[in-house]
Amino acid sequence: MEAAAPENLARVAVASASDVYQEMTAEKAIDGQPGTRWSGIPGHNAGVWFELAWPSPQTIAQLVALQCDTYVMELDIQAWDDAAGAWKTLQHLGRSGVRLPRAIVSRFMPVRTTRLRLANITNGPSFCEIEVYAQPVALAYQAHLASDLTGHVIGIVTDRWGASPVAGVAIRLAGHGAGGPWEAATTSDANGLFRAPLPLGLADKLHGRITKEGEASEFTWTPRPCNTV
Repeated sequence: MEAAAPENLARVAVASASDVYQEMTAEKAIDGQPGTRWSGIPGHNAGVWFELAWPSPQTIAQLVALQCDTYVMELDIQAWDDAAGAWKTLQHLGRSGVRLPRAIVSRFMPVRTTRLRLANITNGPSFCEIEVYAQPVALAYQAHLASDLTGHVIGIVTDRWGASPVAGVAIRLAGHGAGGPWEAATTSDANGLFRAPLPLGLADKLHGRITKEGEASEFTWTPRPCNTV
């Protein structure tokens, strides 16, 4: 039996924001539909925030924000402290002049709160989905593969949304060729890309495993152009 998927607490929250651009309202960032989004007003670069609120305290240890493009440079993850009556910054992400990745992942010590904010957002936020979890969840990587004309398998490793490439991922491949069992190992480069020679007469499917920092995913792939696994 497969383990139940972790609950995305954002789906049961009420969303609000400091400002809204056109019809891209706050609740569209937590509706489970990646084709919708919340956007702040272009040009607003100070005091911009997005907030989630719950009717009762929630334990939170991870936030994932999926941008529609790499706009944001900096933001703070904040939790409301009822005892102090103030916002507490859990983590600052980014730096001036450098855009954050499309999939922004923040992990922090578990905190119990009724309100969570992405605050002090710079450079025009536009978030397709925001996810919140009580415990850090494994963000399994994906491998997207194809074969080239020189007898190699080529591919790219991305985050689970296919939004950003991931460097330094160990890739192990295995299959059966004309000469018997075959294995290969490689690592994704700074752009998430990798390449490995295919055996002659590869039979049926190729099996793979990708691993980084204790997070692993397994996949199978049939050699034909533009495979995605």
